[in-house]
Amino acid sequence: MVLPPFYYEEAGNENIYNIPREFQRITGMSIREFMQLGMVLSSARQGPYKTPGILNQSWIDKGIEVGINVLKKDKIQNFRTTAERDQFKIPANNYILYEFNPLSKYPFVKIHPERWVAPNPDLVIARVTSGIYYDLLDDGGKSFTDNFGPIFEKYIGKLIGPVYSKEKILKEKEVSHYQN
Repeated sequence: MVLPPFYYEEAGNENIYNIPREFQRITGMSIREFMQLGMVLSSARQGPYKTPGILNQSWIDKGIEVGINVLKKDKIQNFRTTAERDQFKIPANNYILYEFNPLSKYPFVKIHPERWVAPNPDLVIARVTSGIYYDLLDDGGKSFTDNFGPIFEKYIGKLIGPVYSKEKILKEKEVSHYQN
């Protein structure tokens, strides 16, 4: 079975474009550490306020006390934001429906000096899964997409390899020869 971190760690550990190294450069965290932190933060939906998505400093401190090492670093900033950020605004109102939702990148909003809320707690999990892809895309643009294709192909090969024989698995370049 191929575990989710394989997608970004083993398959992405290429000489041309090293996904783990690039992600660490962008966020200051390893992919595994980022995913672990997101899973811990997503457990805030069962938090001390009995309200889904509330997170506060005492909750974080308790986690540190019981040995959740990923909380020791000040990495939670990768998940928190204020509601207003000019970089996410679209100037033309007729495109407002297409405006980037900052909650997809920063699912926790500061509501008090030591308290944050995730208006949609499911976005915390999205942040540490598909959000990794978008961090790399935002940073690398076309360079990332050019290098990601072969990595994705390798990952899919690992997933379907145990199910299909080698003769039935065709790489993208091989398939394109049969198309007119």
